[in-house]
Amino acid sequence: MSTAWELLLQHRAELIDQLQVARKRAEAPYIAELESTNRALEALRGVPRRGRRPAENEAVAEPSSFSPKPPAARGRQKRSLKEMVQIALKSQSGPVDIATLMQALEQRWNRTFQQSRVELELLRIQQERAVKTDTEDAWREPSAPPPARAHASSSMSQ
Repeated sequence: MSTAWELLLQHRAELIDQLQVARKRAEAPYIAELESTNRALEALRGVPRRGRRPAENEAVAEPSSFSPKPPAARGRQKRSLKEMVQIALKSQSGPVDIATLMQALEQRWNRTFQQSRVELELLRIQQERAVKTDTEDAWREPSAPPPARAHASSSMSQ
């Protein structure tokens, strides 16, 4: 038994040595690149940088090629998960469970959604009072408050 023990200990020591050699061999190109980058940074340490303009030139307008482009009028409209969930809830009549809501989302936007993300979004929307839950599984939009009635002025009745 002691011979098997000694053989296994020797084999383990050889594997550890091989692992260290393999690590050094794999790290060598990265270490050389890191050292050359550090030398370049040291050489540029005293050189002024051009990345940012001085404060006095900040009033100059940015060239139009770098300014953000206005959104395109055509194509798909980007929607957040919150907006998609609210639209899917509006499309359903009455309370809807998570499975039905997931199916409505997937059918409408033709993509898959993570149920956990949808549930978290429902909880966030519920905190904003934009959605209500009747039970743990049924979600619906809150009922809209009745429109305020306008009172007839006394001048019209006379």
